[in-house]
This record gives sequence, C-alpha cells and structure tokens, in this order.
Amino acid sequence: MDEAVAVVLAVASLAAQCCRRALFFLFHETVIFLLRTTPSGPAFHKLIYMINILVVKPL
Repeated sequence: MDEAVAVVLAVASLAAQCCRRALFFLFHETVIFLLRTTPSGPAFHKLIYMINILVVKPL
C-alpha cells in the first residue's frame, strides 16, 4: 500500500512539473508575441519584462 502511495505521489509531482513548464512556455511565447506585434513604447516593454520576471521566473 505504501508503494502505491509513493508511485501516485511521484506521478503527481512529475505532472505538476510538466504543467509548470508548459505554462512557462505558453506565457513566454505570449510575451514575445506581444512585444513583436504591439507598437507601444518602452513603458509597455518594461511592464511585460517585469511581469516576466515576477511571474514566470518563480515558476
């Protein structure tokens, strides 16, 4: 029974890591798309850069 619990926890941990990596990739690609397609000034670029550092880096 303990082995089954350990396997379930290991699979759940692996799934969580994959989800975090997928979310990171999706957010990163979205930021790059916004930077390339939005004709805004440097203030918008700084905002996206700060969101990238504050939100994505901890993931």
